Amino acid sequence: FKRIIKEEDEIEVMIYHNDLYVTRRLLDSDVGEAVVVRLHLPKDGVKEFTIPLSAVTSKDEIRKYMSSHGVAVIKTDEIMSYVTTWVNHMQHNAKADTARRQFGWTDDKCEAFILGDKEIRADRVDHNPPSAATAQLFDAFTPKGSMETWKEAMNFYNRPGMELHQFAIGVGFGSIFSNFTTIHGAVLHIFSPESGIGKTTSMIAGASVWGNPGRLVVKESDTMASTMNRAEVQRHLCLFRDEVTNSTAKECSDFLYQYTSGSQRNRMSGSSNLERTRGEPWKQNAVTTGNASMMEKIGVYKALPKGEAMRLLEVRAKPVAGLEKDETDLLSEQLANNYGHACIPYLQHVMNDIAGVKALYKVTQQKIDKACNFAPADRFHSVLVTNGIMGLMMAKQAGLINYDIKPIVQWVKQVVGSLQEQVKSMDVDAETTLTNYLAENYNNVLRIKSTEDARTVGKNDLEHLIIPDATPRISLIARYEYDIKMLYLYPLPLRDWCVKKQVNYEGFIDSLKRGRTKAKIDKKRMGKGTRMSLPSADVIWVNCEGFLDDDREEEIASAAQHKAALEGDEGGSSLS
Repeated sequence: FKRIIKEEDEIEVMIYHNDLYVTRRLLDSDVGEAVVVRLHLPKDGVKEFTIPLSAVTSKDEIRKYMSSHGVAVIKTDEIMSYVTTWVNHMQHNAKADTARRQFGWTDDKCEAFILGDKEIRADRVDHNPPSAATAQLFDAFTPKGSMETWKEAMNFYNRPGMELHQFAIGVGFGSIFSNFTTIHGAVLHIFSPESGIGKTTSMIAGASVWGNPGRLVVKESDTMASTMNRAEVQRHLCLFRDEVTNSTAKECSDFLYQYTSGSQRNRMSGSSNLERTRGEPWKQNAVTTGNASMMEKIGVYKALPKGEAMRLLEVRAKPVAGLEKDETDLLSEQLANNYGHACIPYLQHVMNDIAGVKALYKVTQQKIDKACNFAPADRFHSVLVTNGIMGLMMAKQAGLINYDIKPIVQWVKQVVGSLQEQVKSMDVDAETTLTNYLAENYNNVLRIKSTEDARTVGKNDLEHLIIPDATPRISLIARYEYDIKMLYLYPLPLRDWCVKKQVNYEGFIDSLKRGRTKAKIDKKRMGKGTRMSLPSADVIWVNCEGFLDDDREEEIASAAQHKAALEGDEGGSSLS
């Protein structure tokens, strides 16, 4: 209502028939100054929404904002005047608050945690107004169902053979402890070519700790940019990404590097010649699922994917004996209808003794590092494993789960041991890299016996011709004189391959020169002994004696034949 004086009497005139008023002023880095408006609806209850101050002073804009949030008015003059009066009054009496554009801890002291419309502290829960960045996810953190039914769903995993699923739930709980470390991100990837193993369901269980899994789990169809934006908004909350099966090798590699860097790509604003506003770097963990190994994919794209392997803990899910379909059906139903109840008691349990939790985290990490033989290069794995175990420990202390932690630690040690063997096998030498290059390009190698400079005496002085064992099909990238085990490589195709496979070319050549191949750069007529009229060129001379024997060459040739057959190359048989 507003009061007006009519014929010396003060009367009230209704502006809007439901309670509507401004509660706070905000400084939002995305939209500038804004106001939080609270609306009381008779059937829908109380709701809050944010309006930029730039829209408050525009009839068309304030009408759009108001109507989109349920304020049904035709004439907006009075509403605009009413809100503007409120803003002027609040500007005169108090400072504007800073809008939170990210969820998670508010600072390094970990005294408050932002989750949807709640600012959670050890002894209370305050209201958190929406910002332009967070508003769309507020409803994802609205609890549904009951805590008791949710606990029943969590207890489904409390059985032998489900250590992987328990650990995934632990990462969902423990991602918030990344704020104690310097690591911005590490990934747990669960894969299996079989369906019905429970990969996605364990991820849903981890997401249900915080809110609606249907909203919090990033889908396969979501773009990389939207995934990174979600990581930034969630900040310390675990990022759940389902079905990366159809992602290419390059997309998987790019995801691992960008995600573990802790920030989005820098982009320009669409409305001005300015950089887009970005939030604080995230510190969190991610759980991803798929039908295929992410590392196997990346191995096709890169010759040495060790950098990605150090950021990724990859586990193949296996069937769990003794599970009945009616049990798993009930679990899915329980998780779909009961979520968002554990987060507040869990966070308040942590915050009630945050100093003690931080001290316990350090001790736990030291024990895990020792048990898993983690070196400084294993820092991503160290944080991921520690977060997962700490999450389970804190959730158990808070009375939310009742898992036995020791078998999970033993399972983690086995997984890490296998991973370390896999990473160790990636430390290939220069000769192995060269062999891989030959295996991929064997159909473009001239395979021929060595030739002498014996010439006929006469005016033409023609070189003797030799019938090669194999000729290049598309382009000549190398000449291999198999009888003396000498390989001559054109530098440019080799450099292009190294760039594609992300192998350091100069370092690779230096290693060949220092090794037993005694590689060197010298002149060579690559078409010598054939009808190919090629001038002498600077090529890489490599002595293959000692590492490229007949058996190994036969393996390479067979692999090339198989590849040619798959690609429909009918001429592949001439390599034998």
